[in-house]
Amino acid sequence: MKAIHINGATLEYKTQTGGIVRALNNVSLDVEDGEFIALLGHNGSGKSTLAKILNGLLIPRLGDVEIFGVNTKDSSKIFEIRSNIGMVFQNPDNQMIASIVEDDIAFGPENLGIPREEIIKRVDWALEKVGMSEHKKATPFKMSGGQKQRIAIAGILAIKPRIIVFDESTAMLDPQGRKEVLEVAKQLNKEENITIIWITHYMDEAVDADRVAIMNDARIVAIDTPQNIFRRTDLIESAGLDLPLPLAIANSLREIGLPLEGDILTEKALEEELCKTLK
Repeated sequence: MKAIHINGATLEYKTQTGGIVRALNNVSLDVEDGEFIALLGHNGSGKSTLAKILNGLLIPRLGDVEIFGVNTKDSSKIFEIRSNIGMVFQNPDNQMIASIVEDDIAFGPENLGIPREEIIKRVDWALEKVGMSEHKKATPFKMSGGQKQRIAIAGILAIKPRIIVFDESTAMLDPQGRKEVLEVAKQLNKEENITIIWITHYMDEAVDADRVAIMNDARIVAIDTPQNIFRRTDLIESAGLDLPLPLAIANSLREIGLPLEGDILTEKALEEELCKTLK
């Protein structure tokens, strides 16, 4: 069974002046259980709206959204859907509930009616998974942005979702914080088989995904492997995006005659290819 099945989803907003803005335009997307999908697009392309239709925060006017075969239009199943899909948003401060880390992480399972003994196990497990076990008794509001976001992820993990959507979750972090959060997401995908939807406008965060989807004008205009997507420079430019920096550097070097080979999407790949070529 597919983790996510979106078929022809269309959603519109009314503006203050009475006009209509189409936030999603006939969007279709299938995501397999255990996949890591990166969703790229400029501001206003529809990325966050797509995230909100996944757990029923928004219901499309046309089309259907199914999470493990359950349609989000079935209001009697919305609790089941939201138990299966967790959301990590931009600002970790907006997701903090309690003044102590372990209490914050326990909040979700408590609201699901999980027995106390199981909650204690889940809190410890979630903290271990995000590398924050030593901060169990700490105050989250005194932590760095990257640490706060890892606590937010632990709070989602404690409800044991099968899908986690990261909606621009690194946008407010410094480079080190971005790296920490992305590594946690990759680890959860590989070790726990959690399906990851990684929404971002940082190209370098998408290069290790199983597939990359590009959004533009409220539509998914392309979806493919990172290698195939980033070969299409015309597509990237038309969507208002940039190439990953290592690839942009490699292309510039090729233009002046350096015979670099292969798909160079990471700093490590660029370093290795430069050393090989310059020898």
